[in-house]
Amino acid sequence: PPLAIPDKPASEREEFLREAAPPPLMTPRGSGETLRIASEKLDSLLRRGEQLVLARLNSLQRWNEAREMENQLEQFRRHWDDHEPSPAPRPDADREELRRIMAGLQRHVRNLAADHHELDAQLGVLLDEVKSARLAPVRPLLEELEMAARRIARQLGKKVRISTHGGELELDRNIMEVLKDPLIHLVRNALDHGLERSDERRAANKPEEGRLQLGVTSRGTGVMEFRVADDGRGIQTVEVLEAARQQGLIAEGVDMDSLDLIFSSGLSTRSEVSDLSGRGLGMAIVRERVELIKGTVRVQTQIGEGTTFILSMPTSLATFDGLLVRERGRFLVFPLAGVEAVARVYAREIRSVEGSQVILFRGVLAPISRLGQVLEIPVVPGETQPDPTPAVVVSAGGRKACFLVDEIFGSQEVLSRDLGPQLRRVRYTSGACMIGYRQVVPVLNVTDLLTFVRGGARAGPTTTTARIPNLLAVDDSITTRTLMRGLLEAGGYRVRAAADGMQAWELLQHEDFDLVVSDVDMPGMTGFDLTTRIRNHPRLGRLPVILVTGQERPEDRQRGLELGANAYILKSRFDEGILMNTVEKLVGSADAVSTR
Repeated sequence: PPLAIPDKPASEREEFLREAAPPPLMTPRGSGETLRIASEKLDSLLRRGEQLVLARLNSLQRWNEAREMENQLEQFRRHWDDHEPSPAPRPDADREELRRIMAGLQRHVRNLAADHHELDAQLGVLLDEVKSARLAPVRPLLEELEMAARRIARQLGKKVRISTHGGELELDRNIMEVLKDPLIHLVRNALDHGLERSDERRAANKPEEGRLQLGVTSRGTGVMEFRVADDGRGIQTVEVLEAARQQGLIAEGVDMDSLDLIFSSGLSTRSEVSDLSGRGLGMAIVRERVELIKGTVRVQTQIGEGTTFILSMPTSLATFDGLLVRERGRFLVFPLAGVEAVARVYAREIRSVEGSQVILFRGVLAPISRLGQVLEIPVVPGETQPDPTPAVVVSAGGRKACFLVDEIFGSQEVLSRDLGPQLRRVRYTSGACMIGYRQVVPVLNVTDLLTFVRGGARAGPTTTTARIPNLLAVDDSITTRTLMRGLLEAGGYRVRAAADGMQAWELLQHEDFDLVVSDVDMPGMTGFDLTTRIRNHPRLGRLPVILVTGQERPEDRQRGLELGANAYILKSRFDEGILMNTVEKLVGSADAVSTR
């Protein structure tokens, strides 16, 4: 039967849409008037707008499929014309029917293209307007940082001249809320660690008054930078490397980027702990918070002249530009902000330097790895690697690396989604996004990938013997126990689980562990009882114990610490970042590892 493709002229479709559109809810207000709206309603409106991104991606996918159908049908027509059987003529009716189908399909493709472009334009306007409603000037945040800096300077007795710039720029309120604590920590570090005392500055022929600069800069569409700069002593890289070796964060003889090491949990060059610094957790939390908003942190320092921390982040958390690739049958997305270039790499261009594969990229040797090997994706049987091979060059914090992939599809705007609290620390992954037809694709964490190829150990500390710490997770709730085990394993640890205190005690008698993470309120043997037994045991007495509990009374906390627990974490304020930082701090200490 003839193929009928319903169609309307573009003018009729536009008229129908105008007639079907609902009347406006209100007359637009003048540009000088303001309207107060609850943030919950604004967030809901933004979420609705974000969902249109999926509709746009789907329409683009259908448009591409229709174009492919058109191409296939055209190829079939040409093949038919070239191979028509000769003594029997082809009926004119068949030829006319084929032409009619082709014409209808071509109209269908044109209409799909028009619909997609219209949807793309309308969606862009909607998202831009809603996002702009969430923007606020950065000036109040800079003023708060300046007040904190003056307070800390007075506490330290240091003379500081503080300057700010970029306060007129606007940023999403949620991003500023996430950035506030990391920025205050960087200000505290600059004043406490970076700037010298007046007598030290005089001896170094510097003005007695130190300088601290707090600034914000727009770096093109959708990217903004915060800078915290001082003119102090600079980061002593030799001291950083020595402290990392002494605290077991890297092995003797291993050379690493010392500026990257400052973000390791537990690293501190201070011999004493003060109210301002010395705990070695702050910089790790700074990087973690910035990466939470798909941002990066890099450091510039020069001995005797000062240090600058640069925080780069998107201006919006809803959508971002990503580079879609395929590797070993899996789709993956690189955040475009972390991609420096795409290229094709010939096998002859890959060199070996000190046992590692590198490539010369723009005059600099960059490590090169197969992305599927890094992510431990199984090899697809029968799949061969072409030469040249598509490659993605990524960069963050002044570091570069190249990753080989099977195919690069190009950049596109993607809808970002977090993995949820249970999977927030999945290694090499910062979240997920949705592409056409609601397909969920992992978003890669560029910083984690760079740390891997550089031989770092950011996902979890290692001892000088490179032995993976063995942890014991204890909780009578199977949900909490499974969650805790998953978080710790994602951090790079070996984990055994026990359903109660008695089962945990039995495991401790027969296996060696480096740390125990235990609930308190359990039937039979409680977490308090388990801690008491561990502290009274001659072999286990120094084994670190973390209590994670719902008992919030101050006397319960005091009791746990008096019994010998190394840390006490409340479930009501539970944050996996706090748990992982505490675990890394204890396991990374040589004194904290149980005696073998």
